[in-house]
Amino acid sequence: MKIYKSTALYLAILLPLMVLAQEDRVGLPRDYEKSFKFSHLFNNEERPGLKEVWINSMGAKAGAGKPFPYGTVILMVGYRAKTQDAKPVKDEQGLYVRGDLNRFDVMRKEKGYGEIYGASRSGEWEFNAYRPNGELIAGDNTRCAKCHIDAASTDFVFTAEKLFKK
Repeated sequence: MKIYKSTALYLAILLPLMVLAQEDRVGLPRDYEKSFKFSHLFNNEERPGLKEVWINSMGAKAGAGKPFPYGTVILMVGYRAKTQDAKPVKDEQGLYVRGDLNRFDVMRKEKGYGEIYGASRSGEWEFNAYRPNGELIAGDNTRCAKCHIDAASTDFVFTAEKLFKK
């Protein structure tokens, strides 16, 4: 019983410190509306809401069907869906009606990035999420990397083809 108590105490003390020590190598681009190119909107069905997708100038240079260069940053700005009678509302195009800003999801490609995800690595991309106030949402982003493995044929970016449509 002593072992379990000391392990629990150890975890209770160290886990919060490990989360606080999480290094943010991705970064939230604060001036994205001026310095990034808006690409497209899509519905987030998992958590009903709308996402705007933005890409920096480095990534926009890649072109359709080509790997993204190092320095590429892709930003997804997430909004909750407006609701009516506790149900998400969609517009005439089938997109959720934008409600409150919910979060920012950012992926960055740099040489050597992604090693922290081990077997779940998705190329040289790293991922982070941020609250509306810009605060890093601490946690294990292996879930993001694991999911993006499914987009290996498009340099681990699900909406790569939409980023280059005019």
